[in-house]
Amino acid sequence: MRKIKFDKKYLKLSIYAFGVLAALIILEKILGNSASIFNGIKSALGYVMHVLMPFVYGFVIAYFLNTPVRFIERKIFLKFDFFKNKRKKMARLLSAALIYVIAIGAVAWIVAYLIPEIISSIQTLVTTIRDVGTSSEGIPMEDTLKGFLDEINAILSTNFTTKDIFNSALDPIVAALSSIPNITKDLFDRTMSFAAGFFNVILGLVIAFYMLCEKENLAGFSKKTLFVIFSRKFSTRVVSLAKRSNTVFEGFVVGQALDATIVGLIFLLFARIFNLPYYALLSLIIGVTNLIPFFGPFIGGIPVTLIVLINNPMLGIGTGVFIIILQQFDGNVLCPRILANSTGLKPIGVIFAIVVGGAFFGIAGMFFGVPVFAVVSSAISMFIEDKYRKKQIAAQISDNNDSIDEDNDTDE
Repeated sequence: MRKIKFDKKYLKLSIYAFGVLAALIILEKILGNSASIFNGIKSALGYVMHVLMPFVYGFVIAYFLNTPVRFIERKIFLKFDFFKNKRKKMARLLSAALIYVIAIGAVAWIVAYLIPEIISSIQTLVTTIRDVGTSSEGIPMEDTLKGFLDEINAILSTNFTTKDIFNSALDPIVAALSSIPNITKDLFDRTMSFAAGFFNVILGLVIAFYMLCEKENLAGFSKKTLFVIFSRKFSTRVVSLAKRSNTVFEGFVVGQALDATIVGLIFLLFARIFNLPYYALLSLIIGVTNLIPFFGPFIGGIPVTLIVLINNPMLGIGTGVFIIILQQFDGNVLCPRILANSTGLKPIGVIFAIVVGGAFFGIAGMFFGVPVFAVVSSAISMFIEDKYRKKQIAAQISDNNDSIDEDNDTDE
């Protein structure tokens, strides 16, 4: 029986053609069902995130508590000889437990005292501003303001009244403050929704406690896994970038939060001494807005001064002067000592990060944009430095080869 001869060349072409045709058919099916495939992937990722959510909570909690735990461990427990050498784990455990007690106590105080006080201050402030807007009677310095308006109306042939001025100036403030109770209610609803996942939160707290106590072992295991899966060069770069990112985020986020807390407490002390109205609300505004570099003091200082000015002009002027002095103290003394230029960014880089982050992600972007931009710029700098070093070495080798060739030509 005669054997059939196969031409390998045409056989390969047929296989390639079949492969291309099969790929096109599969691609057409994927594109035709892209919506259902996307929904399936989205559902799968959502399920995975739901399962891993306790670990996400745990990592975030552990990351923010790591700095105070390390501080307590080094400054208190490791000062005693009893906790040195083989008892370092006990010092870490006690430090984490102490920070947990402090954090839970602070949250309980905020929920039980601070939030109700702030809500009450907002409601009183909104009522006061509305009363001022509807009637010009009882306005501080009313006679002076009215005389000034009479002169302006005579010059411009207009008929402005103090009521018009106050309505124009206070309407935006009333609108903003009136929306705060709704925001508070929305925040409360979200908190209750979050409380529905109480098991995840409790599990996250347990995981965070374990991460704080075993962070060196977890970091070592992660580094070994990275070096096993990827090349040594790539793994070294990733570890270096991770260390830099941790330094930037820990230094900036924790440092900025500590700085804002101290500034808020100083203003709270001033507000209590001089009996400022709505002292809890005003101190919260000063503290929270101080989280934003450069622009934060203006964002918080101006409305706080205006609020006090409405109730008492002389006290409002004094408050404005104190805020300026406080921000000078913060910018020149307190903030440099706490942050110590942890991001490594120039002022123009910080402003760029704040503007771009605020444009895309609002207030959160204005705060987190600085450390994120610092990490990205650090990664780009590492890449450029590596490429530049390689080109410099290549240029040196080329120059050496050229000099060797010239020496050979001279010898000949």
